[in-house]
Amino acid sequence: MKIRHYFEYALVWLLRGILCLMPRRAAIWCGRRLGSLFFRLDKRHRKEVLTNLELAFGDEKNEAEKQRIALGAYRHFGGVFFDFIRSPMISRRKLKRIAEVRGWENLEEAYSRGKGVLILTAHYGFWELMGLEQGYRGRPLNVIARRLDNPLLEKMLHRYRTRSGNRVVYKQNAVRAIFRILRDGEAAAVLIDQNINPEQGVFVNFFGVPASTTPILSAIAMKSGAPIVPAFSEPLPGGRWRFTYEPAMEIDADRNDREESIRRITQQCTALIERKIRERPDIWLWMHRRWKARPPRERHDVE
Repeated sequence: MKIRHYFEYALVWLLRGILCLMPRRAAIWCGRRLGSLFFRLDKRHRKEVLTNLELAFGDEKNEAEKQRIALGAYRHFGGVFFDFIRSPMISRRKLKRIAEVRGWENLEEAYSRGKGVLILTAHYGFWELMGLEQGYRGRPLNVIARRLDNPLLEKMLHRYRTRSGNRVVYKQNAVRAIFRILRDGEAAAVLIDQNINPEQGVFVNFFGVPASTTPILSAIAMKSGAPIVPAFSEPLPGGRWRFTYEPAMEIDADRNDREESIRRITQQCTALIERKIRERPDIWLWMHRRWKARPPRERHDVE
């Protein structure tokens, strides 16, 4: 354990204590203001966000629009971060008041097939709160995640994620664990919207630009026959949220050409995520270098 781990943990606990003394909407407001401040001061990451927006939208949007989306993303995730830190204050009863769930029947229909369920989602909206709500509704999730570098904060995050009955599956053992989860008729949530090492990923088009993407969701869906249910969260006025479960995807699979089928399914899933981001570009995690890895035919990584 490093000294900085204790320092970071103490800072988060102090912030949590302050936020828990505040009304929820006031805490979110403060988080959004802090996001605005970071947008102005954090030149390096702001440049990366604007580079990502340029790659994604090019001439579709002018510079002022891209700046607004970038600022909106900083504000959004500032508010979400503060809300998440104080989320132990959100009881099951209170969550029902601030969350509107649509398409729950689509999730139940997928469960009824008896092969478990793969939840397709992204770093969009407030995915952590959506998982909390699903657990409270009696359909706990198995969340695929990477351990934080700080073990103290990892323990805190683990408690937050599992308090409604959800479980965390760490990436080191994810594939074997997901097959067990599906055999038990449970659900696993997989986020596929981040860059991955090209040796482990497949390149698919994302906003018209090749992006290295994990094939795990597609490969497991093909082998297990488990349905893929897209699920996304979107903010509503007054600090409320809408959680939407779409119908299970009709995947384009050819078992005689497994490699190409995995690529096609991954492209289908990525195209769906792109569609959601285009609806609300300000609530996706543009701070991540999604196009960092480049196909072998390209000479340089996107900077």
